[in-house]
Amino acid sequence: MPRKPKTPPERPPLLPARVRAWLARGAHYTLAICLLTLGICLAQALLSYHESDPSWSVAAGPDAPVHNWQGPAGAVVSDVLFTALGGGAYLLALIPLLWAGRVWWRQPMRPWAGRVIAALTAVPLLSAALALIPAGWAVHPYCGGVAGALMLQTLTPYAPPIAVSAGAGFLCLLAAAYALGVTRAEMASLWAWARRSMQPRPKTRAT
Repeated sequence: MPRKPKTPPERPPLLPARVRAWLARGAHYTLAICLLTLGICLAQALLSYHESDPSWSVAAGPDAPVHNWQGPAGAVVSDVLFTALGGGAYLLALIPLLWAGRVWWRQPMRPWAGRVIAALTAVPLLSAALALIPAGWAVHPYCGGVAGALMLQTLTPYAPPIAVSAGAGFLCLLAAAYALGVTRAEMASLWAWARRSMQPRPKTRAT
């Protein structure tokens, strides 16, 4: 009879199970804190944007005052993001904050590569959705920035501008929902809440 190949003995794990579980929890919390810090820094830089701050679009001397809460770096980052993405830059700051919450509460977020790609897709789609709205607060004259204007200009020969913006907004919602790992149950509860909020409330008769 042919001899059965001997299976090598299983090696014991390098670390005990409790230590491995503690390291896994620590990695989750560290990732959540890093995402929260990134989102807060981006949000502060965008919310404190000032058109006169020294940046790539504004030439100023070394002693020029900086109003941005993140200092000169925040002034440059906010100027670049608003010029390129317009209002879509706010979504770029919001997604890491929501990611931090889901990671902290150990919500399923895999595959991470797909979530990141969906987030990077949702941001320019939001810019295209806002490309028809005039902006008096940013470097670009419209809320979609350069990315929104380019997408609108590219797709306008195939559809009316309002249809392009509406379609981009709908696709942005889908991409953002996937990027955030929103489940079907969460979407169903959100849809039910939206329907209840849109229903007219019964009028109460005065006694």
